[in-house]
Amino acid sequence: MSLINLRNNVTNDLEQIYLPNEIFDDLKMNLDRTSSSHLGFAYCYYLLISYLYRYCKYETDGVLLKQDDLKELLGYARKNKGIDYIIKDGGLLDNIGYTESTSDYPIAWEFAEDVTELSFYTIKDLKLSQAMSVSINMRNYKIKRPVKAFKRYSFDELLTGTFYDISNTHCHNMELFFKALESGIGVIGYYIYSYLMRMNSMYVNGYDEAWDALCIKTGIPSNTLNRYIHKLEENRFITVTRHTAFSLKNKGKKNLANSYYTSSPEEILLWLKTGIEPSSRPLSKISAKLLDSKPDPYENYEFPY
Repeated sequence: MSLINLRNNVTNDLEQIYLPNEIFDDLKMNLDRTSSSHLGFAYCYYLLISYLYRYCKYETDGVLLKQDDLKELLGYARKNKGIDYIIKDGGLLDNIGYTESTSDYPIAWEFAEDVTELSFYTIKDLKLSQAMSVSINMRNYKIKRPVKAFKRYSFDELLTGTFYDISNTHCHNMELFFKALESGIGVIGYYIYSYLMRMNSMYVNGYDEAWDALCIKTGIPSNTLNRYIHKLEENRFITVTRHTAFSLKNKGKKNLANSYYTSSPEEILLWLKTGIEPSSRPLSKISAKLLDSKPDPYENYEFPY
């Protein structure tokens, strides 16, 4: 299935996926810092398999999506071996408890009568029911099951994952995700957008962060981060307010933390389709103080720069 077909197969706006907020730290802590470019791939791969499982899209018209297909969907060569350590059996995502391999993929889903618990009907259930013969070639076929979607923590006995409990999560509009892959934002850009989106959910008037700190918190090197921040701005995924304050006492120029605002998926999709700009966003209050060892009479002044 091509990326365009998969995007067109997003049937409605209700096809959303929630990911755990801790995924950013979990990936950073376990990926080699020299492989920071793989952060975007690992993040988007987990989002993609969560979507394919939740909405039962691993099989379409008798064709099964395979790992090579998922690589291609995420912008990598089908035979790229450099990222296999992340997604293979016993790979990084398996080892940190985010995925596990299974040959039993979902083919239908439903909510129980009380409309509170999601359940899946799998290919194994179909075989056991003998309702119909299974003609799809499944020899050696396996998928990755998104473990955190079912159980958030290894000690949980109940279904506490993001398919069942969306507390401390961030939400993804899947149409926007596929559009980002098509439009050149790619997995790294979408990973950065997702991090900023998550922070904006806590800082609704703008997420203020120093550049060096943002590099550390995202795990993305400065040059790469700068390139994708500009690309996200150009495509209206984010707005950045760059603050510069001047200390009149020292006649020195001090750079304050930039403010980051993420556009809503609806705003971005509207701009990509029609060119209508996202709504203007209020400037966040500059809370950083001018750096000086002594009190500065202008420290509470909000400079209009």
